[in-house]
Amino acid sequence: MSAYRRQVDYIQQHYNLPIEVNTIDSYQGREKRVIIWTITWTNNSSKKSELLRDERRVNVALTRGKQKLIIIGCRKSCDEIPILYELNKLIKEKNGFVKIEI
Repeated sequence: MSAYRRQVDYIQQHYNLPIEVNTIDSYQGREKRVIIWTITWTNNSSKKSELLRDERRVNVALTRGKQKLIIIGCRKSCDEIPILYELNKLIKEKNGFVKIEI
């Protein structure tokens, strides 16, 4: 899962994966056993991390995995986004594992 359509398109075009790859928005109202969320954005964008600053969108990303959520991204970059900074802080406190009750 990614917040960005271009990243989803890139993954689908360059990797032959036997899994669904789609945007966060496409998972609204759906769940999967495992979600891998790749967090990517560029410092050069005039809309710098706009999609990742939307707390509703982040909430969807965090709650789609029924059993496991794996987040891949740059911690330093994510620390510039308030909600992801708080998530990183919680993950650090729990040594990399956080159980989120829904």
